Amino acid sequence: FKIEVTKPFAKTVTYTVKVTRNTSDAWNGEAAKGFAGGSGTFADPYLISNAAELKYLADMVNNADSNAPVYKVSSSTSLIYRNTYFRLTNDIVLNICDEDYADWVDFAPKNNWTPIGAKNARSFGGNFNGAGYTIYGLYCNTGSAHNEGTGLFGRVFNGTIEHVTVKNACVIGNQRVGGIAGSTVASSIATINNCGFVGVIKSGSQRVGGITGQ
Repeated sequence: FKIEVTKPFAKTVTYTVKVTRNTSDAWNGEAAKGFAGGSGTFADPYLISNAAELKYLADMVNNADSNAPVYKVSSSTSLIYRNTYFRLTNDIVLNICDEDYADWVDFAPKNNWTPIGAKNARSFGGNFNGAGYTIYGLYCNTGSAHNEGTGLFGRVFNGTIEHVTVKNACVIGNQRVGGIAGSTVASSIATINNCGFVGVIKSGSQRVGGITGQ
């Protein structure tokens, strides 16, 4: 941003100030051992205060040996955390960056994000409320062979994502690539409400979009 100082009968002096985030805010790549609080109900949602707790959510959804509640839709599709509620309580920094996120297409940063609900067999079915906060520095590259959903969330089935912005991000995948969610699953009713994305999306094939790929 710029600061202008004006004196009577004198020229305007303009100072340019570069603002960067403290590197101590950045995620170290590890998962927390639980959420910051809450019980997962509408009145008392699970609280996510940092990147490690967001990673914990991803691991609970993606890992078949987790104790997250499972609702089986078919032999090949399950909803994880169906009718369960989550809420951010802070901005989150996944990778430190200023305006260099476009370079991540060729030069990957430290942390590569695994989407929440990376496969159809374990789709996210909960309700995620960003509460107006921003997730900075998302880098998600699932490679050329992954077609099941690439983004902050991978597959969202009968779930809701709302009130969150992903900024200074780079998302790379093959099919079903989106900044917020790769796929909302054609046969389900999924809601993405009041969400924003600022970054780069790269798809090797089809079904790609800034907010959702499908």
